Amino acid sequence: MRSRPPAQALLWLMALTSCLTTARADSMPEEELYGFELTAVTELSGLSRFPEHVFYVYPAACTETMARFTGWLETGDENPALEYQYSYSSRKDDLPHYFVVGDGEVPEWIGDGAPCIPSVLYALARDVAATVDLAPMTLAQLHKFFTEDPRLFRSSFEFQRSPLYANNGSPLRAVRELVRVLHIGPDEIVAVLDSTTYRFEDGTEQTLKLAHTKRPPSLPFKPLKPDKLTKYADKYAKWEARQPLEPPPAPRLPVIDGADTGCSEGTIGTEPAPALPVEAPALPVEAPAPDPVAAPPIAAAPAPVAAPSVIPPPPEPEPAEPLEDVSEDMVEETAPATDPLWPMGAAIAGGLALVAVIALARRPRATT
Repeated sequence: MRSRPPAQALLWLMALTSCLTTARADSMPEEELYGFELTAVTELSGLSRFPEHVFYVYPAACTETMARFTGWLETGDENPALEYQYSYSSRKDDLPHYFVVGDGEVPEWIGDGAPCIPSVLYALARDVAATVDLAPMTLAQLHKFFTEDPRLFRSSFEFQRSPLYANNGSPLRAVRELVRVLHIGPDEIVAVLDSTTYRFEDGTEQTLKLAHTKRPPSLPFKPLKPDKLTKYADKYAKWEARQPLEPPPAPRLPVIDGADTGCSEGTIGTEPAPALPVEAPALPVEAPAPDPVAAPPIAAAPAPVAAPSVIPPPPEPEPAEPLEDVSEDMVEETAPATDPLWPMGAAIAGGLALVAVIALARRPRATT
């Protein structure tokens, strides 16, 4: 008679199979579990229209040093625990912590969601930049300079994620974002996502014109339909037609709380004119007594009332282009939501559980 495996062994085998099916989810980040890394490129444009300013990207790369520095900033721990190691690499530690950038591709950047501080675009008047030596600064000194120095302009634009992942099964292979600097305002750099170009596995490319819209909340799972590309191109053309050919003059230094920080004459940020003292209205001078010759009384003409000075209200700005909800336009096909290995593992685990139940049911009972 063949010996049957003990129930304990079957239960142990079932537990081991269940652990193997979930090991991938516990040991790998969600992006790698449900997708694959794309080629991501970020390109800047419009910076050459501001020759009197120097532009920086800080921080430049999510190195292990930057990840530890971020952990120290967030926790105060000098030796913080590092997570999501897939987002940085120690081989990048020879990269600088900041870049001086111009029109063209950004060598490296940090998107939101990484274990490092997200990258930000900064600008500084060129004559001021000539007095600042960033090369010998430590990482802590660089961070203090870029986050606290009042002479810097800062952009609120958020770079795309890095690394960037697509869903399994998608033919998407590369994403190129064109970031355009429109102007330097009194206190910030105004930048928009001008367009995004998608490249698919067959080599075809599609460019989605944005500028006045937000970044799509998700990547397209497959190529977009031509009518959707045309829709955004038409919106973009109307927005572009309202943009000035030349940007307004850029201030030399930002304005902080309405105070002048040292802007040169003729730039934004001059001191307001002092308030003039308000004089009391002049009292009426009493007229001399009339001659005793009788004369018919003449009704005094009413004193002319000065018309109130009406300051016309400033013209209402042109209504901003409404932000497009592109979520439905971008997601044209439901991406696979689960790992294809999980159903197989679940089936194996279920089969082993059934074998264990049968084995326990057929096990001969001890007779007394």
